[in-house]
Amino acid sequence: MPATVFNTSHTDAFHELGAVPPGQHWSSFDVNRKDARRGLATKFITTIWNFHSRRDARGNRTPLEIAICQDASDKSLWYRVEKPTPATNRLTWVAHWDGIELALNQNIPIVGVLKDVNTSRCSLSNIFDIPEARLQLDGSAIWLRLVPRDEIGCPVREISIDLLTIDTGDTFQRQEYIYNFESSVAESLKQDAIQRKARLSDAPRFASKVKITSWAFVRNPDVVAEVLFNANGKCGHCQQPAPFKRRNDDSPYLEVHHRVPLSCGGEDTVENAIALCPNCHREMHYG
Repeated sequence: MPATVFNTSHTDAFHELGAVPPGQHWSSFDVNRKDARRGLATKFITTIWNFHSRRDARGNRTPLEIAICQDASDKSLWYRVEKPTPATNRLTWVAHWDGIELALNQNIPIVGVLKDVNTSRCSLSNIFDIPEARLQLDGSAIWLRLVPRDEIGCPVREISIDLLTIDTGDTFQRQEYIYNFESSVAESLKQDAIQRKARLSDAPRFASKVKITSWAFVRNPDVVAEVLFNANGKCGHCQQPAPFKRRNDDSPYLEVHHRVPLSCGGEDTVENAIALCPNCHREMHYG
């Protein structure tokens, strides 16, 4: 595979592909968002990063895992777009998610352009048509199927797309229910405390219930055992001893965390796992 040349600015790449200027956003229609909602858009251009990343304290992107994935069975290519959460509810992220949902709901053709995490520049030699999307098993992401017009332009990692996604139909999924509940809590915290107390005074004292379904990955117990054995009673992040002992066998209590989550295509291997104290484990998920 020839080296990919990222030599086009974000704005120029979107212009070349027929979209309105994206500004700081990761995606754009060929008309403004208001006209797109009116059904006037004919294309939607989106960024396809070569690596998923996280911003550091200085605002720089730190690459995490390879972003473009290849299904182990049929070799199709997939790219995950995470749903905004209350903890990471940035306007750019929200606008990006809303744009993808709008394009999918209106069957607007979607085209992706490869973008480099390190330079924030695009490659017009690496363009993808996106004919299909699937909802992630837990409802926290959409997976876009990529059909490259030429070269892929970056490394890929192997996944099983059928294990990661599902057609939810009309059933409540446990994780989507949890996501909606956490969003409601975040919204309540933003509201006036007096109004919240007033609602609480009229609220029923007992919780209602809803029937939900849940899916889980069948994890390899040997991976968990080996990671705990190698940890030797210390958290792999803060390096402190386990905070307490397990009641059933008096062993140090640590939790095994997958660096790349199984729901995102991460492998159930020792190399992709780390033993953490409960506090650090929560930090990894919510910090």
